[in-house]
Amino acid sequence: MQAADGARFVSALDPHEVTLLKNMATSVQEMLDDRQSASPSDPLEQITGIRTGNSQPPGDATMRRLLPDFVKHDESGREDHDDSNSVLRSLHEPSIIEAKISAAQRLLDTLPDGGGPLELTEADANAWIAAVNDIRLALGTMIGVGPDVPDRLPAGHPMATHLEVYQWLTVLQEYLVLGLMGKPIR
Repeated sequence: MQAADGARFVSALDPHEVTLLKNMATSVQEMLDDRQSASPSDPLEQITGIRTGNSQPPGDATMRRLLPDFVKHDESGREDHDDSNSVLRSLHEPSIIEAKISAAQRLLDTLPDGGGPLELTEADANAWIAAVNDIRLALGTMIGVGPDVPDRLPAGHPMATHLEVYQWLTVLQEYLVLGLMGKPIR
């Protein structure tokens, strides 16, 4: 839908979808807050105004998926990749975490209370894409989504519901991307 002040993305969410998104976005925010809180203090930050973060990658697989290395390791395992990743992580991780937390907060702020109609601005839709992507990455890592995971699991399987939520998030993200591209959603 086109409004005077830009495009609008209109949909509706069921109450259980709102609850699910609230819980997962809040969990991602809390994980990122914990990571940010664990960064070492830098006495030069007060003087230079340059924030620094952790220089080491997260120990947790989910956080490593949300905050991957900047430089991919090659077959040789060259040590300079570790040095590059440490420096880049220290310099950029605080702003990356801040952007991820902000996107999740925008998603939370625009969710309709108790479900119902949803109208997003273009900026809201972009924040939703980022936040839903982070939620998908976290959930996918936690449940082990990979190339060998089937599209469906038997109803009694302990991970069946988790996989369905992951797939719903994938469709939600796809619809947002298609909407931003101006493509019809069928």
